[in-house]
Amino acid sequence: MIGIKIYEPNDNADFYIQSVGYNSGRPTRKPLKNCFSVYTNDLRAFTITNALFSAKKFKGALIGSKTPRLRLQDVRHILLTELDKNHNLNEFYPLGLIDLQIENAIKKVKSLKRLKIFFSLKALRARV
Repeated sequence: MIGIKIYEPNDNADFYIQSVGYNSGRPTRKPLKNCFSVYTNDLRAFTITNALFSAKKFKGALIGSKTPRLRLQDVRHILLTELDKNHNLNEFYPLGLIDLQIENAIKKVKSLKRLKIFFSLKALRARV
């Protein structure tokens, strides 16, 4: 069972799907200003939504030339069509590993940027 609706404050959904902007279709655990609330007991739903977003499957459903957005009925159709297929969650395991690697790489870049600032300031303070 799955229910998808437009987010309203105080919704306590299982996850949310961004509905406006260039990241439309991205699933999140925390609600955003413009998103859909997803209620489900299907443990695959978040993982499959993440795979749909990564594979840019929502891109064809975007409307609007200035600010892209998704319509609720389009998200519902795309997600329900994919959930009707008998996907094995083991097939999605590498996606989680890749997400962890990306997260770690972002942390490393942030640390290197802080280190660069530190050494820049140190070099500027140094006197010959």
